Amino acid sequence: MQEIATLSKEEIKATLIATHRENQILWRKWLNQTKDFPAKSGLYRYREGFDTAILNLAQKLHITLGVSSIPAKNQKKNTVITLERISVLPNPPAVTCLYCHEPLFRKSSKRWYCPSCKVNFRLRQEEG
Repeated sequence: MQEIATLSKEEIKATLIATHRENQILWRKWLNQTKDFPAKSGLYRYREGFDTAILNLAQKLHITLGVSSIPAKNQKKNTVITLERISVLPNPPAVTCLYCHEPLFRKSSKRWYCPSCKVNFRLRQEEG
């Protein structure tokens, strides 16, 4: 009979974060190679779905993807912070949290989430 491997929550957490980072690198490579607007739109939808799946899986397994630097009394509600802009360079470094410097997860086209700090970041609407 084969042995069944058991994984600790730390191993699962490390795997989820590593998978997210590898997917982020691959996604940027695909985005830089794509010139067609509908294809780019599909890549953004793929990215949002992948990030949501990682967050949902962590939530169902009761895994916190990071340690928060925000005091406990402030963690009851997700905070929304407006960002001036996120740089979209050919090979930018990962978009990171202003507090813990962990990679952010894309929740929608203008909203990013830091599971460590439980903070939502929103891109500011361009006026004009």
